[in-house]
Amino acid sequence: MTGELVEILEKIVQAINNDYSFEEVELYINFEDKVNKTVIAAAYSWIYEKLLREYYQRKELKTNTSKSLRILSEEEISAIGLQNYDYILHFYNIGLINNNEFDMLLDQIKLFLEESRSI
Repeated sequence: MTGELVEILEKIVQAINNDYSFEEVELYINFEDKVNKTVIAAAYSWIYEKLLREYYQRKELKTNTSKSLRILSEEEISAIGLQNYDYILHFYNIGLINNNEFDMLLDQIKLFLEESRSI
């Protein structure tokens, strides 16, 4: 289910970035994949909640977010796992997470024992 959710999140964000309407995105997802409707609903809910939270944070705090991304060392990459790092970078590149969330995710992944780290 994790892989399915990741694919749906990616498709939704790419469609939003390409200015597709909600109906076009829904048709695209339903046409391409026979996916569970709860996965699609969860993906939309997660994206909407994130966008709404960022909107209110910008509105109230009026902070400028940094556009630069910190490059991780080989030790940090091996500590969090290459697959986890790839997912985080992918989400960053498609605009699903920002710099602060990128750093927060890396810090939270490091809190888990190496044996228990997974996608």
